[in-house]
Amino acid sequence: MSMDSWSPVILLVLLVLGLTGFFAFQAGVFSANPSVDPHPYPNKPANLTQQSVGEYAKTCERAIVWNRELSQQNGKLTRISVSMNDIVVTNESRGWNLYIEYAFSTKTGDSVGDGRGVAEYFINESVTLRDGGDGTTDKEALDPTRNGTVVTNC
Repeated sequence: MSMDSWSPVILLVLLVLGLTGFFAFQAGVFSANPSVDPHPYPNKPANLTQQSVGEYAKTCERAIVWNRELSQQNGKLTRISVSMNDIVVTNESRGWNLYIEYAFSTKTGDSVGDGRGVAEYFINESVTLRDGGDGTTDKEALDPTRNGTVVTNC
């Protein structure tokens, strides 16, 4: 058999393999993100510095937003991303105040959603307080020492 006579067979095999892969991907057999697992909560650092409380609060906020979105979608989420856009850390006599702006995007089936939010933390050796603002983007409305809840899982 000459090489020219194999060309239609090779093309047919490549076409079948390509279509099989395409339909398997569409059916979810092969997925870019096979599972969306809960995000772990961090432990509070032993030594509270500007850098350590900043990383701790960002990781904590990422876990809170990630797990909230995961819970709200009742396991139907196929993709999620959470990014911290801005963080301001100030040291006060009683502890650290942290203001965080974040964004997130989710995918459930063919539906894609995104959102933004802000949270403010107060952190010292004995407590972590968070005012998540419940969707607000108004920094002035946040006050973790008055309106915040104690963060027990971070």
